[in-house]
Amino acid sequence: MPQFSNFKSNKYTSITILMLIGILALVIAACVTGWYRVNQQVGTGRFANYYFYPTQIKSTIVQDGNEVSAIDFDWGSRELTNSHQIINACVAMAAISWLVYLATTILAVLVQIEVVQQIGSISAWLLVKIMIIIGTVLLLVSVGILGGFTPAMRKDINNANTVTDVFTPCVDTCEFHWAGSNNEVKYGPYTGWIIAIVTFFFSVAASIFPWFLKDTGFGTPSATA
Repeated sequence: MPQFSNFKSNKYTSITILMLIGILALVIAACVTGWYRVNQQVGTGRFANYYFYPTQIKSTIVQDGNEVSAIDFDWGSRELTNSHQIINACVAMAAISWLVYLATTILAVLVQIEVVQQIGSISAWLLVKIMIIIGTVLLLVSVGILGGFTPAMRKDINNANTVTDVFTPCVDTCEFHWAGSNNEVKYGPYTGWIIAIVTFFFSVAASIFPWFLKDTGFGTPSATA
């Protein structure tokens, strides 16, 4: 029978599972938040803010610190195919890492309650440790992909058919630099990417922690003496 009491008695594996659950929540937060933003001053005390999400670009107009309008528009309304692909790839890779973490969490719980001990000839707990590392690598790839946003934007601007198709806030700014600012435009990674970075470091800790548990190959691992 499943040994649910192990959650209390085997504190170290319980901590690992809690860390995995935390990672799952953080990755979801990263996926539903914008990954890049551009803030452009369009008048005295007036700013246009653009937030790049996988499905759309959210735009707000702020006057003297107060939001006066908000408009969301599709990527297709501007010729931003390459930039869109970068944002999509970031979130897609994060989503894949989430699936790996989900499978890892389920397996860790099954190990904890002693339902699964081995998979074939491989210790289930060893597989948990390997899967956490895989998820961490995928998350690293996800945050690294955003580095391609600048060349992608430059390509979109250069390939635009008409002037109206050009995303003008990025002209001479984020088409050449990944993050920065000038007198009118401030640009760089946004909340989704920042959450993903934080999650990555948290995931590194989750990757290291289980290796301090003694893996007997049977039942739930225990802390080493």
